[in-house]
Amino acid sequence: MSMPYRAAMAAAILLGSAMIPAPALADCTPSFRMVNTGGFGNRFNLYAWSMQVFQDRLFVGTFNQTTGGEIWAYDGTQWTQVLQRSLPETGNEGFRSMIVFNGYLYAGTYNTARGAEVWRTADGEHWEQLVADGFGDVSNKAVRGVAVFQGQLYIGTQNELGNGGQLWRSGDGTTFLPVSTDGFGDPSNSAMHSMAVFRKQLYIGTKNQDTMLQVWRTADGEHYEQVVGPNAAVPSGFGIESNNATMSMYVYDNMLYIGTGNFDQDGFADKGFGVYRSQDGIRYATINANGAGDIDNRFAWRFIEYENHLWLGIGNFNVLAGEGGAAARSPDGNRNTWQMMVGKNGVYAPTGFGNWINWGVRSFAVYHDKLYVGTAQCWKPWCAQYVTGTEVWEWSGEACPVAERKEERLLD
Repeated sequence: MSMPYRAAMAAAILLGSAMIPAPALADCTPSFRMVNTGGFGNRFNLYAWSMQVFQDRLFVGTFNQTTGGEIWAYDGTQWTQVLQRSLPETGNEGFRSMIVFNGYLYAGTYNTARGAEVWRTADGEHWEQLVADGFGDVSNKAVRGVAVFQGQLYIGTQNELGNGGQLWRSGDGTTFLPVSTDGFGDPSNSAMHSMAVFRKQLYIGTKNQDTMLQVWRTADGEHYEQVVGPNAAVPSGFGIESNNATMSMYVYDNMLYIGTGNFDQDGFADKGFGVYRSQDGIRYATINANGAGDIDNRFAWRFIEYENHLWLGIGNFNVLAGEGGAAARSPDGNRNTWQMMVGKNGVYAPTGFGNWINWGVRSFAVYHDKLYVGTAQCWKPWCAQYVTGTEVWEWSGEACPVAERKEERLLD
């Protein structure tokens, strides 16, 4: 990257930072506030990979391919590191998934050397390892989708070197039994990528770069049917080329939303993410396609409900062109009702919260009635000299009526 380009980018960052509103005052003007130091003091903590509220604290698991993944806890005032898995010793690059089950917080890792691990804690401080070596298969590199269904904990793995992604479950939280070890009979289903419980059924979305993503469901945990895929009424990938991964699943206003990752075999954005929703889990309507107008928006990374809106975190790796992480929201999830909250022309913050290396909004959580947003930063080798570490942003919301805010702005 040339010096003139870096200078121009630095100026853009400064300009972008100036666009972030000042802290909220009595006039009910909301704003975003960064609540951690970059990377929690380690700039190679690149992703806030997972977020979960547990025992009145906010927990964040990081992705760190230099020194190893970490878990941090926030009490509303300060952060405390509660777990760290040294990369040279363990091979763990991060904590990709978190979920609460039977009074414990569970965290699943990404480990390319020895296979994924599963850890849990009853108090947030003392952790025990339940699963090592990828459930006995080192090709299970990561814990991906997780869910609690009919009193059992379900864990999906990423397995690109064996017979496909695997599905495991446990009734007691300590002993895990296999449900599927072959990608639901299709080895090209390389990951059980995301999960959601909708209308008393468990839905599982896969990653499949050969024939595009699939969606499966079960009413009893024993029998599974394909609702998106080659043997379903809805074709693989919802019929869109390069819709390869089910990045997120979420239930909002009694409808199931699915966000996709769209990228080619080389990992580049092809047609942009899609968002689809269903009232019955079988028929799906297209809410957004082609990256909501920007094909470089490759990931519909995360959904969350906050203040009667559905929020969506977006991943866009084209940071050298001035693009990057964004977040949008909608009151009803309809196609034309999305408002860009963070991003180009964002209402409350510019792209990447003003930091050009933030290429995604990766995680969400609601804690103490506030929305917390975790960023993702570039992990490619050329980025190493520029990364500043994942950021966690707090948004206090819009507690006062919209009409009141508009009136006050007119008076300014």
